[in-house]
Amino acid sequence: MTRETRHEQLPLRRSSLLVISVVLVGVLLTRRHNYLLFHSLAELFSIALTFGVFTVFWNARRFLDNGCFLFLGIASLFLGLVDLLHTLAYDRMGVFDAGPNLATQLWLAGRFIQASAFLAAPLFLRQRFDARLIFAVYAIAAAALLASIFAWDIFPDCFIADEGLTAFKIASEYAVCLVMAAGLALLSRRREDLDADVFRLLALTIGVTIISEIAFTIYDDVTGIANLVGHLLKLVASYLMYVAFVEVGLTSPYSVLFRNLRESEQELREINETLEQRVAERTLVAEQRARQLRALASELSLTEQRERRRLAKTLHDHLQQLLVAAKLKVGILAKRAVDQEQRDRLGRVGQLLDESIDVSRSLTVELSPPVLYDAGLGAALEWLARRMQEKHGCAVAVHMEAGAEPATEDLRVFLFDAVRELLFNVVKHAGTLKADVRVAPAPDETLRVTVEDEGVGFAHDAMKRDAQNPGFGLFSIGERLELLGGRMEIDSAVDRGTRVILTVKSPKPAPGHLAGPADGRDGDREGISPVSAGDGDAPHEVLRILLADDHPMFRRGLANLLGEHPDLEIVAEAGDGLTAIQLAEQVKPDVVVMDVVMPQMNGLEATRRLRKAMPAVRVIGLSMHEEGDMARAMLAAGAAAYLRKDGSFERLVAAIRGED
Repeated sequence: MTRETRHEQLPLRRSSLLVISVVLVGVLLTRRHNYLLFHSLAELFSIALTFGVFTVFWNARRFLDNGCFLFLGIASLFLGLVDLLHTLAYDRMGVFDAGPNLATQLWLAGRFIQASAFLAAPLFLRQRFDARLIFAVYAIAAAALLASIFAWDIFPDCFIADEGLTAFKIASEYAVCLVMAAGLALLSRRREDLDADVFRLLALTIGVTIISEIAFTIYDDVTGIANLVGHLLKLVASYLMYVAFVEVGLTSPYSVLFRNLRESEQELREINETLEQRVAERTLVAEQRARQLRALASELSLTEQRERRRLAKTLHDHLQQLLVAAKLKVGILAKRAVDQEQRDRLGRVGQLLDESIDVSRSLTVELSPPVLYDAGLGAALEWLARRMQEKHGCAVAVHMEAGAEPATEDLRVFLFDAVRELLFNVVKHAGTLKADVRVAPAPDETLRVTVEDEGVGFAHDAMKRDAQNPGFGLFSIGERLELLGGRMEIDSAVDRGTRVILTVKSPKPAPGHLAGPADGRDGDREGISPVSAGDGDAPHEVLRILLADDHPMFRRGLANLLGEHPDLEIVAEAGDGLTAIQLAEQVKPDVVVMDVVMPQMNGLEATRRLRKAMPAVRVIGLSMHEEGDMARAMLAAGAAAYLRKDGSFERLVAAIRGED
């Protein structure tokens, strides 16, 4: 056995150890600055990992032959939700203002959910179950726990000021440890039904979790050393489960998702191959399964991208919106506070919320660039070009011809990933830091994507060697293209550069599709009046404003802030772009504050239609996305300005008044 092979069989690879080490050091450094920030980052990282476990296995549930993973995935969703409430309820977060007892109660509720999952999951090894039933059971159990804390007020106290942990909290933590130990024993008895690496990682997860729970029985200060150690161990346990299920599951799907299928194939190979009839039968079966596995491998790649998108969307549409809404409420309280000390404290809370929003936004971009889904392939490639310049010093020129936007989201995601992988190859192997990317429509409803460099090139056998390497790679791009009915052409030679052409079917999109900047549909920027009414009458002394945003909490917070200005009046609110257009025709506002990402009709399309129907109305684009590609797309649609939701409120007021 070679050194590389032994290394690949270790349950924790060096890269995984490096990641968790960097995260732990980074979180510990934040503790020196602010314990509340340390707690928020540690919990949010663990919550993101648990949500990742849920999304992967929930969407792969049709292919799983092992119910243990799906059971733990379902439980992870509700564990993450309760832990999120625990994070928001933590002392001095200023969200619930209930002291440390509420956060401790929510913490214990989450541990009850986690312990039950570890105990029951081994019972479903090699068994399938009705996922909707287990989902409903956990939903009811989580709702009952939360109701006992928030509504019925019957959940026993867990932390008393000046006294510390209650006897109920300590006894419950030890009970949770015993239940987890029982789950570990049950898992050990059936370890033959699990991949060896996955079993070791799960055993480590449960063991570290038990140690973490013991640490939470000995603290008397919510910011003390024992509490710190407990949260660090919890973060490690969450990462171990993530590695066991998501990292190992995605890089070695046969070991996690299709282990029973692999064992069946092994049994087939051990059948007496001397019998000609059996050989023919087994060969036919093997060919059929190979085709199925090839299709499943493609589906797994799509599933990974979809779940990255789903998790990024959850962070953007829920967590970030809640944080921004909380920031707005803090801003209202700060303005109304008469005591300077209160204003200073609220200011520090606002800074913590800003830091949390920045962390969440960075995680969203790393998981799945929002511009790819909201502004199209052209804008996403422009973003990728800037990213390559910033991170690798590679200058990428992007040429997106009119009508070249892919017809489907899956095709858009695939082409983006393919171009990104090809550009990485340029950085790593081409010996040059310049590349050209061109996307153009071709006859027969096809798209041609060309990535070209003037580097050192490579021999024709390099693609065969690439097939032996993990990752997307040239070989993987070619395989995916074949499944999509396309083809890949490579023109390269040593010292002559490389040109890779991807050709894929892309039927013409239906009317109303997502249009990026390449469509050339610039909004009419003429005749914008900051105070004129929609009917063209004389200017109002009070600006009439329509708010369009699909998050009611954010709308209400923004309406309260704007309502404190006597020259601004909220005349209507809409939860999607289509409703915003209909209400604008009725109330004829002077200004529409338009969210970019909304259901039914997004802000880009709504802005185009509104500016065409009512050119005198000012549209102010508002989003959680960074100013850049999304801002350019919104301005091209006809918006007068584009601002971030977590930005300066004074800038928004100035934009509404037309002072920017």
